[in-house]
Amino acid sequence: MNKINYDNLTKKYLEIKKYLNNEYFYHYKNMENFDVKYTYHSTAIEGNTLTLHETSLVLDGISVGDKNIKEIFEVVNHSKAFDYIFKIKSKSERIIDVEDISKIHSIILDNINEYNRGVYRRVNVGISGTNIIFPYPNELPLLMYKFNEWLVREQEIGIIHPVKLAAQAHLRFVNIHPFVDGNGRTARLLMNMILLKNSYPPLIIEVDEKNKYIKAIQDSQDNDNDTFDKFIYDKMMESLDNIKKDFGFADI
Repeated sequence: MNKINYDNLTKKYLEIKKYLNNEYFYHYKNMENFDVKYTYHSTAIEGNTLTLHETSLVLDGISVGDKNIKEIFEVVNHSKAFDYIFKIKSKSERIIDVEDISKIHSIILDNINEYNRGVYRRVNVGISGTNIIFPYPNELPLLMYKFNEWLVREQEIGIIHPVKLAAQAHLRFVNIHPFVDGNGRTARLLMNMILLKNSYPPLIIEVDEKNKYIKAIQDSQDNDNDTFDKFIYDKMMESLDNIKKDFGFADI
């Protein structure tokens, strides 16, 4: 198994970037299709039953028949949240913080759970079938304050590699699980917001990778190791390889 080597990842990224202008590197021409795929997979991981085709239809404003209205809003809201983080990427001086996280979550739960959108949970939550219990509600303000301090500080210092920072932000956020619903979608959007802001392409964790993805999170939680960092590292290396192939740079 290849080890994490962020120098190699940066080298591959720079090899690609120098051959592509920003229009292509950020996939502006393909971003609408990316949004459909990303929205489909991120909501499907959380149990949404819309197919990729149905997701595309919904985002085009086309009715898909007898579908749960909650699932429709999940798809529409996720697309709006992705649009929000995509616009932030052009503001290189901007520091991502908990206000962005609350904004993302508020968009995600719009028309679904008005009482809890953008608000820290007031009840205990766990994962059914496991012994995992997340922090108690009264612990959340301090935990999120410390999370915000860490997130802002690491962006200002700029020592941690952006891909590692994105992975760690995702992991630390889901460990806190501050919201009653939508934590997974929010974590993946936060991760991609950090990647985009640092000029890296956003990642799609596909629904058929769900078990591997969750196992990487749980292994990192249980054993305090870099399993999840490695999972995201591998995803980025794969993404960069695919970009090279897509644009004919497979041999650079």
